[in-house]
Order: sequence, then structure tokens, then C-alpha cells
Amino acid sequence: MAENTRSSRLAIIEEVTEGTLLDPSAASNFIPLQPGFAFVPNLESINNEEIRGSIGQSPSIPGLENPSATFSEYLKHSGVEGQAPNWGLLIESSMGSTSVNATERLTAAASTVGVIKLAAGGGDFALGKAIVLKDGTNGYSIRPVDSVSGNDLSIGFDVAVAPAAGLGVGKCVNYTPADTGHPTMSAWMYRANGGAVEAIAGARVTEMTMSLSVGELINMNFSLEGTSFFMNPIRITSSTNRLDFTDDDGTFAATIPVSVYKHPHALAVAIASAMNSANPGETHAVTFKSIGANAGKFLVTSTGTVLSLLWNSGANTANSIAAKIGFSTASNSTGTVATTGYFSTTVQSYASSLTPAYDSVDPMAAKHMEVLIGTKSDYESACIQTMSISVTNSVKNVECIAAESGLEGKVIQNRNTQITVVSQLKRHDADKFQRFIGSVDSKFLFNFGTKTGGNWVAGKSGCVYCPNVKFTEYSHGDDDGLVTMEYTIFPYVDAAANPEVYFNFL
Repeated sequence: MAENTRSSRLAIIEEVTEGTLLDPSAASNFIPLQPGFAFVPNLESINNEEIRGSIGQSPSIPGLENPSATFSEYLKHSGVEGQAPNWGLLIESSMGSTSVNATERLTAAASTVGVIKLAAGGGDFALGKAIVLKDGTNGYSIRPVDSVSGNDLSIGFDVAVAPAAGLGVGKCVNYTPADTGHPTMSAWMYRANGGAVEAIAGARVTEMTMSLSVGELINMNFSLEGTSFFMNPIRITSSTNRLDFTDDDGTFAATIPVSVYKHPHALAVAIASAMNSANPGETHAVTFKSIGANAGKFLVTSTGTVLSLLWNSGANTANSIAAKIGFSTASNSTGTVATTGYFSTTVQSYASSLTPAYDSVDPMAAKHMEVLIGTKSDYESACIQTMSISVTNSVKNVECIAAESGLEGKVIQNRNTQITVVSQLKRHDADKFQRFIGSVDSKFLFNFGTKTGGNWVAGKSGCVYCPNVKFTEYSHGDDDGLVTMEYTIFPYVDAAANPEVYFNFL
């Protein structure tokens, strides 16, 4: 039957060991999908140049696996201050590290427009972390931190009015770039939630791009590369790897190697091999049926006359493989000629065993937000129309002859961040051109979220901050008759090797 794409589900799980596939274990592992997602095996095909007495080609040989995935998430907070959204692991994998300020700090007396004094907790903050200053006078301003001295926070852009004492500054979830330690993921795609299961182990985010157009939902687009690909995988553990059977030569116990089998056919081969190792006197065969009346079932046969599968009465029932291949331990499989064998009683299921629990807040439309460009005390709120913020990681394959896929892992070698903007041209505005032509050091801040009564709403807001940027391209354009400024902003690492971009939920 046809399978409905819109029923599909996606789960991401942080791996403990790169390339070791982990199963979804919580409803919060699942994140929403949008149309256009893709999981691709990308198996290298090696040309075989053997000459076999013909002008035709010899068969190609499979080489390295280099699976990939692409999908999009709408920009949105979890809805809870100090709690990352379910899809936050993707940002962490892209940038490298994350931290959470679980305790909300309060302002002390004598803050200024550029320095926020805290009563305690200055050590919770660092360059790139942000606050939401819960002061109605300043509209619950979102401001990133540039530096910390004791409990004093020097912010990247001044606020309009020096805040009073006793104001909360929010609970920040921060993502900061790192040179190493980027978490890898196991990514699971449940196609039509029952049609098929695809999984990628060792997945790293190679590109993260925020794309927005005014009045439309803000999209986060992700590209991933991994080390191995699975199609309807089956996990066999030490508690599910035994098969007791009787054939013409007696009763035996087969031990199937513990592994995550990349597809059911691979498991069938392993079961047959284990049975033949347990009793080499007969030839046992296990096949997985992909088509026909018994599609989705395993068939176990042998060359003799007698074959019984002792699911219920065998010595290893407690560790039986029965449920993994569609049999039941409630009774043995007996009474059939060995060459006819036994089909599984149930077909393989490709639906997720967990019901997703998605973040409950709605996606964000690009309006009533702000982009600040300039210096700490001299900046403007740019009237942009479209913007793209991208973080691209260049990865190098770590090849290993012992690895099944040929890849032991991937190493991130280089990170590049870029911002492209289209905004309205305002008469007399030569500021962006001046920053471009003079290579003027500048700052960039994009504050996003929802507002109530002009105030940013904590738990539904955030920001992207670049403390050091250069304008590398500038031109004028035309948007259906309106003159635009089009420029590219290049965030860079400063002389102290501080990163160039920070992402916060507040």
C-alpha cells in the first residue's frame, strides 16, 4: 500500500560514542518535520578495472559510506525559561557547546545603560551569554554580555535607561562555538511511521542556516553527515541473542552476535551462520521476505527432516531472539518438515515505539523583532526585509580499515559564519557603506521572539550575537520597485581567540 509522508517522525539522540547507534528513549527525542526532508545512504561506488576478456565493465565495488540528511525546523523556544527546545541538540552539534543558567539572577543598585550590576551570580555569565532585562521601561530588553567583572556585566549594546535594582535577568540557554567536542547524534527517520525506518549513526551538523523573510515563519535549515546508514535496523543484545533448536542431529543452542544489524537480511544471514556453527552437521537457512504474501517475515529452514524451534521450552528462552524476528515464546515452532520451515507469526514493525512530545510553543513569524548593528553605544535597529545567518562546518573523514562503513568518525576542521541582509535604503544612510569601505569593526545582534505589551516574553525569545563583524560586500538592489541595500556581514574570531557567534534562548 502507499505510505503517507506526512505521518513521518524524526528523532535525534546524542551519542555517547561517535558512530555507535542509540535508540530513541524519550518522547522529547522527537522533533517536528517539514516537507522536503531527506535521508540518503551515499555509498561510494568504486570502479573495478579488471579486464575479463570483454569490452564490458567488471562489477563495481562498494566503498565508503557517507550518509547525509537534510531537514528544517521552525525557530521556536521550548516555552520554558532555562530549558532548551527539543531540537537544541542540532544547534549544539553545529556550534560545539551549551550551558544553562538555571538560577535567575537579580540586578543590584547603580547599574548603568552599559553595565548591569547583579546582586550575585556574575560567574554564571561569560562573553556571548545573554540576559532579558525584565524592566518594562526598557521593554524587557534582550542584551548579550561582552565581559564580566565580579558581578558586573558589560553588555554588547547599551539599553535606553539604566535599570533599577531587583529586576530579573532571565534564565539563559547558551550555545557557544568550540574547536572540539561537538556532540554526534543518532538520527532516526520513521517514514510514514510504519513504512520504513532509516537511521544514521555518527551524524554531525555540517551546516546550520537561519533564513527569514519579514512576515513569514523563520526557518532553521540543517545538513548532517554521518558514518553509517541503517534501513529497518534490528538491535540484538545479550538478552535477545539465543535460539534453541532441534534438528536430526539433536538439540542445540545458537548464539547470534550482539550488534545493530543494518537491515533484516543481514540479521537473517547472522542467524543462519550461528545455527550452522551450533550444528555443522546440517545446513540451516534463514531468509527475510521483502515481497509477497509473507513480506516482513523471517523464514527458518534446514536440509534435514526434523526442525523444531524451541522458543518456549529451550534452555535459553529468557534470552530468546524470538520477539526480534516475529516469533513468540508462548509456544515452540514444531511439526513442519525442515525444508518447509517456519515463517514468523508477525511481521516487522517500522513504527516508533514512543509517542512524540514536541515543544508546545508555536513557530515565530518574522515581525516585531529587531536587528541591531553598530557599536556598543552607537547602533541602529535595521529595517531588514530578508536575512540569512549560516554556520558551516568543514569536516574530514577519519578512515579506518576496521570500521564496517570504512569511517571511524568525522573531524570538524573549519567553521565559517556568514550573514547576508537585504534592507530598505533610507535617504542619507551611508552607514553600511562606510563600514564596508572602511572595514570598520562592528557588532551584530538579532533579537527574536514574541512580545506582549511591547515587552519580550521570557521563555519564548532569544538572540544571535556576533561581537566582532566586518562588512565584506555591499550593493544596492531593487525589490519590486523599492531600492534596497544588500550587504554581507562576516563575523570573525578576535585576537584573544574568542568565538564569532553565539546563540541564546531566553
